[in-house]
Amino acid sequence: MPTSLNALLMAWAISLIVIVGGALYLQFTYDEADYAVAETGADAETPDEAVKEPADVPNEAGGIDLAESSSEIETAPVPASNASAINAFDVALSEDSRDGKLPAIAVDGRRPFNHYASKSPASTSGTLKKIAIVVTDMGRISRTTQLAMDRLPVNATLAFSPYAADIARWGEAARTKGHESLLMVPMEPLNYPQNDPGPLSLLINNSGRQNGNLLKASMARLTGYVGITNSMGSRFTASPDSIRPMLEEIHRRGLMFVDARTSQFSQAAQISSALNMPTALNNGYIDDTPNKTAIENELSRLENRARTLGSAVGFSKLYPISINTIADWASNLEERGFVLVPITQVADTQPLR
Repeated sequence: MPTSLNALLMAWAISLIVIVGGALYLQFTYDEADYAVAETGADAETPDEAVKEPADVPNEAGGIDLAESSSEIETAPVPASNASAINAFDVALSEDSRDGKLPAIAVDGRRPFNHYASKSPASTSGTLKKIAIVVTDMGRISRTTQLAMDRLPVNATLAFSPYAADIARWGEAARTKGHESLLMVPMEPLNYPQNDPGPLSLLINNSGRQNGNLLKASMARLTGYVGITNSMGSRFTASPDSIRPMLEEIHRRGLMFVDARTSQFSQAAQISSALNMPTALNNGYIDDTPNKTAIENELSRLENRARTLGSAVGFSKLYPISINTIADWASNLEERGFVLVPITQVADTQPLR
């Protein structure tokens, strides 16, 4: 009996060591961002991805080849640096608030839109058609944000989430690399609150003052950006009474507005243009189906639009497959008669419908 008891106690002790050791291993090696990618095939932290809303981002669903994505993150080559110049942060283009520094028009009339725009020409040829690519949700997943910094051409525009934990550092890294930056402002989607853009969301039922304070809270999270784009917002951007005062505030601060067009009923670009503020709008989400062939097809559609109308804008999520496909596509773009430009260079050049 003692021998059997000793064996039982020994087995129990070994099991306890294995369980405790395993728990400690998971605690020190677990990466929440990696888990989110493995579970969803996308950035699960991004509010847009939490519940699919067809009217906001049509056809977002679609699998990602995780093995390919993981490999791309670790092995994607870094291009030679040809960073265009972005001016350093200028305190004269800001004002203090309880949330931090807000963008502001300087006393001499200078606007953040102009000061933080890329100073290098996108191309020496004036005959090339312009295409701007906006990569959204920057800063939400560190390693994929770094991949974007390493792989994307400097004329790609980076749109930062106000929920990014280290947004100030990432914004400065983007400026140093030569990327123009936008700030994403969460806005109410059609199926709110089932699809919740988070605590900074501008909502239809809020007062103008409440939404104004939320807008300023988002705007104070980042410095050195040229404009604002909406994150989600299919309901909010379709309501003129809600979106107009927010656009007036953005205009008062010397910024541009880029309508993400999460709804065909969005009024944002029309109102923005009527306010005589620099305006651009998204002509298509290039990675609703996040695989290389589908993304290449969407980029070809953007080329066709730019060929016909002179310019086009595409939006991309922060997917490794999207980042690498954009980088490859842009490498010989001029040979096909197009040029990748920062978002400021397509302002006020697009049809608003």
